[in-house]
Amino acid sequence: MVQLRARALTAFDSRDLTNVRRAFEGASACALRQAWRPEPEKRFAPGNVRVGWRDDEFLVFAELWDADIFSRATALNQRLWELGDAFEIFLKAVQREDYVEFQVSPNGG
Repeated sequence: MVQLRARALTAFDSRDLTNVRRAFEGASACALRQAWRPEPEKRFAPGNVRVGWRDDEFLVFAELWDADIFSRATALNQRLWELGDAFEIFLKAVQREDYVEFQVSPNGG
């Protein structure tokens, strides 16, 4: 299991990608992978994730590279990973066994 430690972030303008990148540049990066597979799929596109916090917010910055971004998702609570591109976040407290999961698709599903 990969663990990232969130670091305090300086203030930044979230509308300016250069400022966002600069705020997260000192944070450890986690390379994306398909942990459930012995080898990544041939068409698996790379990416990385960094995390941080500011005030009372936990922030995730993901850079995803893909030449063909799509999703067939049409409603909430669908199995996004079966419908095209999806970004999943699993968060778990160190002292607990349960976790929360967030999924995002290119079309907001």
